[in-house]
Amino acid sequence: MKIFPKNLLFLSLVLFTQLLESTSSNQEIAVKCSDKEIAALLKFKAEVTDDYGRLSTWGGRDHNDNCCSWQGVRCNARTNRVAALALPGPKVEDFTLSTPLRGNISRSLIELVDLNYLDLSNNDFSTIPIPEFIGSLGKLAYLNLSRSNFVGLVPQNLGNLSVLRVLDLSGNEQVSAEDLNWLAGFRALVHLDLSRLYFYDVKTWLRVINELAMLEHLNLGNCGLHETLLTSLFPPTNGSSPLAFLDLSNNNLDRFSILLWFSKFSSRLTHISFSSNNDEIDSVEAKIPDSLWNLTSLSYLDLSYNNLKQEIPSALGNMLSLSYIDFSGNKFEGSIPHTLGNMVSLSYLDLSSNNLEGGFPKSNGNLKELVRLRLNDNKLEGDLTYMHNFLSNSTKLEFLELSRNKFYGSLPPLSRFSFLRILSLDSNQLNGSFSETRLNLPDLIILDLSGNRLTGELPDLASIGHLSKLNSLDLHSNRFEGTMSEKHFFNLSQLGVLDLSLNSNLTLNISPEWNPLFQLGTVKLSYCKLGPNFPKWLQKQQKIFHLDISSSDISDTIPNWFWENSRILDYLNISHNKISGPFQKLYSVTVVDASSNEFNGSLPILPYSMQTIDLSRNRFSGGLYWFCNSTYGGTIADLSDNLLSGEISKDCFKNLVTLDYLNLSNNNFTGEIPSLSDDWYCTFTSLHLRNNTFRGEIPSSLKICDRLQILDLGENSFTGKIPTWVGEKFPDMGILSLRSNELNGTIPSTLCRLQNIQILDLSVNKFSGTIPRCISNFTLMGAKPGSNRWLNGLRFLVIPKAAAFFYDNAYITWKGQVSTYSKTLGLLIVIDLSSNDFTGQIPPEITGLEGLVALNLSRNSLVGTIPQDIDRLDLLNFLDLSENNISGNIPLAVSRLSHLGVLDLSFNNLSGRIPWVDHLLTFDASVYKGNLGLCGPPLAKLCPGDEVSKTPRSANPGNEEIEFGENVDKFLNRGFYISLVLGFIVGFWGIFGSLFLTKFRLLIGVERWLLVKMGVEKGRLRRYFQNQ
Repeated sequence: MKIFPKNLLFLSLVLFTQLLESTSSNQEIAVKCSDKEIAALLKFKAEVTDDYGRLSTWGGRDHNDNCCSWQGVRCNARTNRVAALALPGPKVEDFTLSTPLRGNISRSLIELVDLNYLDLSNNDFSTIPIPEFIGSLGKLAYLNLSRSNFVGLVPQNLGNLSVLRVLDLSGNEQVSAEDLNWLAGFRALVHLDLSRLYFYDVKTWLRVINELAMLEHLNLGNCGLHETLLTSLFPPTNGSSPLAFLDLSNNNLDRFSILLWFSKFSSRLTHISFSSNNDEIDSVEAKIPDSLWNLTSLSYLDLSYNNLKQEIPSALGNMLSLSYIDFSGNKFEGSIPHTLGNMVSLSYLDLSSNNLEGGFPKSNGNLKELVRLRLNDNKLEGDLTYMHNFLSNSTKLEFLELSRNKFYGSLPPLSRFSFLRILSLDSNQLNGSFSETRLNLPDLIILDLSGNRLTGELPDLASIGHLSKLNSLDLHSNRFEGTMSEKHFFNLSQLGVLDLSLNSNLTLNISPEWNPLFQLGTVKLSYCKLGPNFPKWLQKQQKIFHLDISSSDISDTIPNWFWENSRILDYLNISHNKISGPFQKLYSVTVVDASSNEFNGSLPILPYSMQTIDLSRNRFSGGLYWFCNSTYGGTIADLSDNLLSGEISKDCFKNLVTLDYLNLSNNNFTGEIPSLSDDWYCTFTSLHLRNNTFRGEIPSSLKICDRLQILDLGENSFTGKIPTWVGEKFPDMGILSLRSNELNGTIPSTLCRLQNIQILDLSVNKFSGTIPRCISNFTLMGAKPGSNRWLNGLRFLVIPKAAAFFYDNAYITWKGQVSTYSKTLGLLIVIDLSSNDFTGQIPPEITGLEGLVALNLSRNSLVGTIPQDIDRLDLLNFLDLSENNISGNIPLAVSRLSHLGVLDLSFNNLSGRIPWVDHLLTFDASVYKGNLGLCGPPLAKLCPGDEVSKTPRSANPGNEEIEFGENVDKFLNRGFYISLVLGFIVGFWGIFGSLFLTKFRLLIGVERWLLVKMGVEKGRLRRYFQNQ
């Protein structure tokens, strides 16, 4: 039988320990340690804290005169001296009641002159460095101080231990070293583990390691090694090196050079762990040197998360000794080589999170030892039929993970994998009926088929196979239909996770008297049909900690038994139903979403454990007494759109010391926002008080909230001026809405310091003066899509520190229509100064805000002309300059604003010919009404010289005066207008689509916005064709 070096080392240590035990126990009478050693050990005991009594035999009445019989002490029978001190603490994974030793390591141990074995691992010496005197224990062959929370530098004199064979200092994360030159003294060292020590400043480690000629086991993982290595900087490794185990994972080393170094070792190398040597985000892609595939004795190879980009070489399949391969988290491309099917020893194969394409190799595989296969998160596609060929001999398979690929077709028969425990096929394109599948997987624990296109009625799960051990069933986001009853879950006694959500045609009709064999912990049934009654079968489920029954057609009150059963509930989502009645107290819940229901009565008492509470869009009434005086320690509270009333007390804001997000919009609150003292600790990042009847001036105490990013005080009765500190105290302010109040005065110049402002809404107030030219300081508004500053706008999408995904929101008013934006909030860059009394000209600096999506300056007293370079704002979707005193021609640049969906230039003093070309062809005459000096299409009023020639000619890009010609009607056909709309769609997605849909996956919100814009364009085209 072949014994690998790692096993041989372990075996020798076991034999060594057994030898010590036999010599001391068999000659207990003859072996008796000296008084000096007894004193030394008792002093060691006195300086440590031993809560568990592991040293209780030391100095006890029955063992006082012979330390060789003390626990953890072994003596040499020949010399009668202490040879071994083995006092390891409990390992975390042992789940023992034993506790580690704490305190100080006495220098008295230096009296143990024959000590050759010292193990103080897994203890807690968190205030001391590794003692220097250990370097004087010259006979030590084994030293293990791992995971004992030492601090400081590794003492250099450890290098004096010239006969040391095993050194393990791993897991002491507060220990570091300036160099590793002290390792050069370990000529006999066989096993070296310094993992999780901090060696960021160490430069010469490789040269030292090359000099350890006896080394078999090397672990320098998680050490912060970061130098760039070239092959010329280290000598070729001797081909006779005994190194068998090598771990350099989780550093930031030059990958090609180190991998080339690996390949220089002899055939004794069996274990390579080199994962995560790619800490920098923009790290250069690397390749694996071909010589690595010559290490045919390797049994373990982990190169995961290294930004490796290449095809997986077919030579990998020739390394028949490999039992473990992890190439996950790289950029491997191409197909899976068919030679992998020849790896008869392979038990673990992880190729997940790469760019692999194609499907399973079509040839029959011989992976007879395969236990785990992970191919998830690639671009693999094709019918799963070929999987059966590739895995034809993999009868030991226990884990099969193919999620987030593009596999299609029906579910294949899986009965041959009778030992399967985890089956993850989620997020593919599988279709067909689940009821036709035979599983027969008696050991299956997790079944995840979510995110596919499976259809039909769900069968009785017992009819598709014996699944009595099933713990997690996830079928969400498919197209299942029909009715499920309790018989579907018969014999599933171990079920703990049930997710059938987002199957909108699926009905659960379960008997209220059903007493299931299982106790669920996670229940997700959103968008299933559970109502109209609250599901009574949940009463028997006493262990639920995560419950989501949102959007499930429930129109009932919550029964009392539910509140009593909620003591261990951590997550509750019952939103978007028609649940009525009072909302009672919850005990230990962290996240609650009860929004969009019909709850009434006063607000509930909130537990301190709660992090997120959303009770918006209900009928809660009364004041905030229970909310403000509870021990609520959460970060998010949304109480908007209720019937709450009264004034906010001073103590309310003071008590909410952990709150990031507070939304009280659309209620009936009155009075002034309380002024608080300067010692108030304000944690708000988002404060929404919109649409109440607050009055008075904006309180100065808000300036303490210097973390504010969103402040919405719109639609109240605030008076006075904008305080100058608004621009000075809020460096991260992104959304400021003061619309529809009674504020007056001019815009303070300090407001221009809001460099990160994304939405500025000062509309419907009594502001006067000119629009400040310093708006050019709104640098986020001036950023182009894709730039880093523009991406910062997306920070409003999800509230930080939320215990669950929670999207912030903002209200935007376009042409009298109020819209709420949340998931697409990052798309909006808006300035709305409408319905005030601003005078002067439109500042030319406004065209430098090239990220603007909406600009509304309507209903003011602005004069001057439309900026000639307004086409710099090429992302504008909304432009309203109506009801001002703007004069002059409409610049041709307006026609080049190809994303415009809303345009209003009405009721000004504009004159001259309308540049009815390009994108302006999609707007009708209402856009220009009330400008008596305008003429030409689409107005009925002709321009001078148009009586003879009435058809429009193509525009002269170099001349602002647009002329008309004879052949334009032949060009402006239906196909042109269809192409115009298609061009708009392609242009929109070219800018926004790839960025937001790929990077942030905000498909739903963006899709809705796009559909609205397409509807606008469609209506305009319909009107055009009707007029032809």
